[in-house]
Amino acid sequence: ALFGYGVKGMTLSMVEAAVAITDARISATDLHRIVGLGKELLRHPVELLPGMREAVAAIAADYPIVLITKGDLFHQEAKVEQCGLAHLFRRIEIVSEKDPATYARVLEEFQLPASRFV
Repeated sequence: ALFGYGVKGMTLSMVEAAVAITDARISATDLHRIVGLGKELLRHPVELLPGMREAVAAIAADYPIVLITKGDLFHQEAKVEQCGLAHLFRRIEIVSEKDPATYARVLEEFQLPASRFV
């Protein structure tokens, strides 16, 4: 809850766990390795599931679509850009939580009843 979602939060949690597990005796070299793992994950290319590009394009041809994703703002923006689908979305919402209040806010902004939301 404190670090948020995504790779950066996971990396901080791994550092914290490594310090706890080793009673604070973990070496700087090993901490550097953990941070390196996080960096590798941040650089990992986006891999769409087979048929996903075509499916999103087909839906976007008939309906305005909005992507709602959560996580670290910079990492999520980079992933959306890398996937090559950003142009298909009417809007991209990167939120800190996917909860009823967040969905209600987005639906209200689009004047869309929940019964028309998938």
